[in-house]
Amino acid sequence: MSRGQRLAFLAVAAAIAIVAVVVLGPGSEEADDARRSSPTERTQPTSQSPRGSGRAERPPAPPKPAYEAIRFEDGKPVGGARDITVQSGETVRLAVRSDRAEEIHIHGYDRYVDVEPGKVERARFPARLEGVFEVEAHSDGTLLANLRVEP
Repeated sequence: MSRGQRLAFLAVAAAIAIVAVVVLGPGSEEADDARRSSPTERTQPTSQSPRGSGRAERPPAPPKPAYEAIRFEDGKPVGGARDITVQSGETVRLAVRSDRAEEIHIHGYDRYVDVEPGKVERARFPARLEGVFEVEAHSDGTLLANLRVEP
């Protein structure tokens, strides 16, 4: 096949392809829009829940911090004594930082955390007892937090 024949063949094939697209292509803008949208956009409206209940979806709750931070400076908790709430069965996670050596006592659970100046010490344990438990500086009884374990 000569070069001229190849070019003619390619030109005819291109013309056939163009005609096929025009004739066999979608006939409306609506079909064209549907083809451009993603499958998720076509099957699940953004203003309704996936089950189609008609209610607006709630954004997911922000994740809880990995550890509840407690800072102890100049003999006082920074920001005052906090309330820390967890559900029974969850894991209590505390991160304690102090500007002086201190022993932190978590009442009810009889847990102690020895904190060195300027370092963060962590305590992690299951919340098996329900109620309100004081977290205090053991040297002078300063209240740092109230740990609330709810059912």
